[in-house]
Amino acid sequence: MDKQVLQSNGKKGEQGKKSGRRFELPFFFFILPSLLIIIPIVAFPTAWVFWLSFQNWNFLSSATPTFNGVNNYGDFLFGYNSAEFLGKILPATASFVIGAAALEFLLGLGLAYLADMHLKGEKYFRTAFVIPVFMSGISIGFLYTYIYEPSNGILNQTLRGSGLGLLASNWHTALSSALPTAIITDAWQWTPFMFLIILAGMKALPRPVVEAAEVDGATALYRFRRVILPLLSPIIIIALLFRLLDLFNYLTVLYILYPSGGPGQALEIISYFALLLGNRSFYLGQAATIAVFLLIITNVLAFYLIRRGKFA
Repeated sequence: MDKQVLQSNGKKGEQGKKSGRRFELPFFFFILPSLLIIIPIVAFPTAWVFWLSFQNWNFLSSATPTFNGVNNYGDFLFGYNSAEFLGKILPATASFVIGAAALEFLLGLGLAYLADMHLKGEKYFRTAFVIPVFMSGISIGFLYTYIYEPSNGILNQTLRGSGLGLLASNWHTALSSALPTAIITDAWQWTPFMFLIILAGMKALPRPVVEAAEVDGATALYRFRRVILPLLSPIIIIALLFRLLDLFNYLTVLYILYPSGGPGQALEIISYFALLLGNRSFYLGQAATIAVFLLIITNVLAFYLIRRGKFA
């Protein structure tokens, strides 16, 4: 009797395994059409850029590329382009990316904390606040070009009308103001993105944990630092990952605000530099090399943040 029961249970287990295998197969087929479209779209341009980075090709002087080995990489790391790339482009990129991400994170976190307190009018504020996210980069570029215009721009006109004319500046041409104005422009558009992700994370926090800390007599600052922030850390890392990857590829608004890279190349970040090499100077091999550097930097950064998110 016991042997028959064991045999019947074994057969049921085998049938369950078989049925499990049978149901795994269709799920793969559901995503297969998308994979067949996405993989070639991503793989072919990536492979072509890698191939092009090993070529010497000026589109104006030669119709066909010539193999250049790793000379393009050597030029940017150790050769005649290294001073510009390592001394100007990478520091400008780091300053812009870190400054914009930090400002957007701090503003988004603070506004999300206030919105989570269920203040009056919070729903209307949340709706109006996200409008800049849906605006195109071209429209924002022209909007802030008018705002920062030295003679008739809104910013300088407001300062002069308020009796603060001494603070009026040539925002576009002054080296000291180029980076801050670019960061503020990006923060105006993308702080709402940070705000929404962090606010969604706050809404999903386990309320009993926060309330227990409040019952134990913890101050609002202590609860925020020791309870809310640690619980939010995976969400914060995801939000920062999205923004950092986007900032490394930030181009449209900068190109409209500063067509020549800003005063003293202060805003010639790595994506802008690749555009200038490829679309203005037509050094396609060198532009592809910069694109490969950008791909490596963003992938290393993404891998690091994802690992931090898993163990946060």
